[in-house]
Amino acid sequence: SFALASADLSGEVLPADISTGRIELDLTDQPAGFEGKLSIPRVLISDTHDDPAYQPLVINVDGKVSEGRLRFDGPILLQRTDTEIASLSLDLELISLTGTARIDTGELRFAPGGLQPTQLSDRLRGAFTSAAGVLEADALIEIDPSGLSGSGHVRAANFGFQTAALGRVAGINGEVVFDQLFGLSTPSGQVVTIGSVDPGLPLSDGVLRFQLVEGREARLERATWPFAGGRLVVEPTAWTIGEERRTMTVRAEAIDLAALGEALASEDLQIQGTVSGVFPLVLEAGSAFVRNARFLADETGGVVRYTGAAGEQAGGANENVALAFDALKNFQYTVLELGADGDLNGEIILTVKMTGKNPEVLSGAPFAFNVSVDSRLGELLQSSRNLSSSDWLADVVAEQLRERDEQP
Repeated sequence: SFALASADLSGEVLPADISTGRIELDLTDQPAGFEGKLSIPRVLISDTHDDPAYQPLVINVDGKVSEGRLRFDGPILLQRTDTEIASLSLDLELISLTGTARIDTGELRFAPGGLQPTQLSDRLRGAFTSAAGVLEADALIEIDPSGLSGSGHVRAANFGFQTAALGRVAGINGEVVFDQLFGLSTPSGQVVTIGSVDPGLPLSDGVLRFQLVEGREARLERATWPFAGGRLVVEPTAWTIGEERRTMTVRAEAIDLAALGEALASEDLQIQGTVSGVFPLVLEAGSAFVRNARFLADETGGVVRYTGAAGEQAGGANENVALAFDALKNFQYTVLELGADGDLNGEIILTVKMTGKNPEVLSGAPFAFNVSVDSRLGELLQSSRNLSSSDWLADVVAEQLRERDEQP
């Protein structure tokens, strides 16, 4: 939809009737080879749909007519702020009303308090806030009497933004192709890399494969993150852009328990082996909820070694507790199950179930451990006490063993 806020036709120009939403040009009485200049300071371009794909724009037109063609160049401005966001060049055959228009944004630098994605399209409201980084776009628009069609590219360089569900998403790099520019739709298979995101568990160096449909729906085809020697894979899903609740399925593959143990920064606790599992993840209102996640040891099994002095102290008053910590000095497990249920940003229940033996304890008799920790995961991982010592683990194991012994 085109609306003219004002128009000046200067120089040798064609007779023009400016009416609401269009310019009508009559060339029937013009001599062959007619040439003229056209200057229109403010052409307003807006999407008249109930849910517009883009915010109103203003183009300053300065061009000429030659050999039956209109050619012009001019800047594209946001109507609301008069911020220049792109340049436009047009080549239009006036009799057939066919031609092309090219748009080039150059580097758009986003910053809090400055340019933001919602200034370009209100459909992005709630999905991209506090954006920072660089986007660059170009588009080719085909013009014919039946309407407009277009395609384009958007390139991101260290782009980032804030989300309610995922927190800060930073370091986005890549190129996105739009095959339906005015519908804000892409082909499948768009790929970008993500430097970091923290939905309650810090992740870095992700690869995202997706498709956008009409600027409203995001179809996640695959997302992968390296994690603890293995990787986390988000399985295909779709959601409406801007919706507050999103559910997805995450698959953990070959997570290295030694790498997880390093997060505790404890020389007393060493773990060998890998685990895998599948679990639902619900993103809602600034929280990431893990629902009944279960991670099982891969078939090779592994070893747990806890050699801290806290274990000896905990077992000093109870013979069974002492035997349990003796077994943990070189515990060769054949069954291991890790569980998690709760909010990664809040209260979460962590469980460990393992069966195995220490060949040097009770002639290799089997032991079974079932440990549950109800805590705040962030505090558990970030507390200086937890990072410098594994005493907390010894306390939990000892307390639960005592409770089990005291049961009638």
